[in-house]
Amino acid sequence: MKPSYLEKLEKMPIYEPPEWLLKIRSQRPPLSDLPPITADELAKHKEDHNLWFVHLKICHQRSKKPLLFHRRWCMMGYVVEPAEVGHDWMAHFRGKDTTTGMYQIHNELSWYNFETNDGRPPYPLLKDMDEAELECLNKYLDHYQTGSSVDGVTNMGKIIGHLVEFREAQESGVTTYVKPTKKK
Repeated sequence: MKPSYLEKLEKMPIYEPPEWLLKIRSQRPPLSDLPPITADELAKHKEDHNLWFVHLKICHQRSKKPLLFHRRWCMMGYVVEPAEVGHDWMAHFRGKDTTTGMYQIHNELSWYNFETNDGRPPYPLLKDMDEAELECLNKYLDHYQTGSSVDGVTNMGKIIGHLVEFREAQESGVTTYVKPTKKK
């Protein structure tokens, strides 16, 4: 890369969550206060692999009406139903917990384990993560929950439950997850 481009990047401000978003984070309920959803139940929301969903999507595109289909993402055990339908770039993450994959990406690791476990156990333990790792995961959860909201009020998704297997792993403090080492 050109040095001038690198200098330009270094001068750019680093994202800081706005106050309204920090307030939303502080008001997230503990997982134990949310309805339980199993990994199998969550996996039913991978509609991009469902031919009936493809048919519905085509019909709705022709009619110009919004497609109201429940998409669900999960991060750090929070199952979120986003407010928007337009999260198609995130289709790969639907119907599974994305904590492991995003944790590995943040740490510049392969997300092979994430792809092979399909958002299922084993999960990394949040208690073993440093502040930067947790902040990275929180930013993904923020995005799943707030979508394109600019005020924390309009166009919000909602947390509808917790992922049972994730919560069990966190509460037990035991996992078979092993953080892969970086390739040299």
